[in-house]
Amino acid sequence: MESSMLHVDLFESEAIAKFAYDLTARRLVIFFKSGGAYEYQDVPREIFDGFRAAESKGQYFQASIRPQFVGRALSPGDIAGVELSPGRSAACAAENVILVELASLAGSARTAVFF
Repeated sequence: MESSMLHVDLFESEAIAKFAYDLTARRLVIFFKSGGAYEYQDVPREIFDGFRAAESKGQYFQASIRPQFVGRALSPGDIAGVELSPGRSAACAAENVILVELASLAGSARTAVFF
């Protein structure tokens, strides 16, 4: 699967742990703090931009993503594939999905991280 640039922001949420978006495939992957991870296909860039900008990711998800897009629960293997993609390392080519572990970033500044 060929992917393009993804954007991930530092944020605080009661329900959402992290997320990634594939600009080419229009695929949004959301990891919930409850432990589940879901993939949403054909998510327009505008919806992703709204999600990124939303003050409450959980409320935006409930209002604009969940009712419009069918989520597919990711298996442990699927999750490992997303989390272990080569794009996670700066030393690797950023051609696959890029996912940032928010807890692994130093500092608590709420600044955007762009790849």
